[in-house]
Amino acid sequence: MEGTETKTAKEKEAAAEVIGAQSRREEAIAEADAQRWKNAYTSTSEAIQILKKRYEHMQNVSKGGI
Repeated sequence: MEGTETKTAKEKEAAAEVIGAQSRREEAIAEADAQRWKNAYTSTSEAIQILKKRYEHMQNVSKGGI
């Protein structure tokens, strides 16, 4: 029976660990990418709020306010 070798439990466990390590690595990369986009979104939102405040201030100044 050539080509139908049976693997021991240790060999199966090692093969599963290799597959698991690759999956964990891919998950870590995806999580890092998600965090990067979340940070970019937060930064953009904060920049928009700052611009809104500047605009409000400019409107007040143009009306003779502070």
